[in-house]
Amino acid sequence: AWATNTLLNLGAFSLLPTVIELGLISVVVTLSIDLTVAVGMISIVVGFYLMSWPLTQRQQRLYREKIQEDNELSRIFGDALLNFEAVRSFGALQVEEHNLSRSLKKFSTAWSRQQKHLSFVKLTQTLFTGLSSMAIYWLVLRDKPLGSDTLEEVVLVNMYLGQLLAPLQSSGLIVSAIIHAATDLGD
Repeated sequence: AWATNTLLNLGAFSLLPTVIELGLISVVVTLSIDLTVAVGMISIVVGFYLMSWPLTQRQQRLYREKIQEDNELSRIFGDALLNFEAVRSFGALQVEEHNLSRSLKKFSTAWSRQQKHLSFVKLTQTLFTGLSSMAIYWLVLRDKPLGSDTLEEVVLVNMYLGQLLAPLQSSGLIVSAIIHAATDLGD
């Protein structure tokens, strides 16, 4: 029930208003500047999600791997604590230490891989939005002679890009949090 409620709230209070806002922005930009700029803005959103989807899927796999290694490490550590006296009396402390050390190394590798990929995803999304903004500015200014009255158009596009790109960045954080929560509940 909690997960369903969260998804409904996310859709109703975050994604749906963004789609409506994108539609309104597209109409205003088409009427005041150019259809090409409006199509460019819509393409940014579509491209962002198409780019982010496979990256998010890989992030989920890496996060699940990290959780599994963490669970295995906890199991081995718990067994070692529970059976310490028996292990010590049979002289197998080095075997337990080796198992624990190997499991700790696997967990550390999985954690590091997941964190590096998360950083790569954030960097990729930031580069995408930055380059997309530059492309939109180029679309606005491409046919304008130097010194023409383009300040209003640039301000308008800047305002709309800010309204458009801020939800994209935050939606990436929201989607990551939901994936981590779903993975935690599933495992």
